[in-house]
Amino acid sequence: MNKYSCGGSLIVFFYFLYFSDSYAQKKIVSMPIKGEITSAYVDRVGEIYLMTTNNDIQKFDINGKLLSIYNKGLAPTLFDPRDGSRLFAFFRADRTIAYLSPSLEINTSFNIDSAFVIDPWLACASGDHDLWILDAADEMLKKISPRTSTMPVEVRLPNE
Repeated sequence: MNKYSCGGSLIVFFYFLYFSDSYAQKKIVSMPIKGEITSAYVDRVGEIYLMTTNNDIQKFDINGKLLSIYNKGLAPTLFDPRDGSRLFAFFRADRTIAYLSPSLEINTSFNIDSAFVIDPWLACASGDHDLWILDAADEMLKKISPRTSTMPVEVRLPNE
């Protein structure tokens, strides 16, 4: 049992700041979480996403109310809630990129084509709907355009 465990469920404290004209007020919210938290994310509107050892992504509103849970078996290697309307997930184990809806349902997903990337180590979305992918096989940073199936940028990383 680690220092965050409490009777089989976790209690997590989040401090939310509400700003008034004269000073900041703190509000403490506690939430029971199943499993242990492995990472936490906040989108631009302040909603919280917790990834747990159960491979769940649990979404909470700013008041600590559970909104939805994502669990499709495999936990994302990288998760980015961005603005809360189009959530990004990269799954290294099966070479997949997924965009999730605010309710944590998969809207779009696709496999990373091995013609462009041999060993995708990390991936993230770019602002122009393309992807930046770090290829561990050839130590290259590659920008992939899924819409046009092209690779407009390829940069070798320094060997230092």
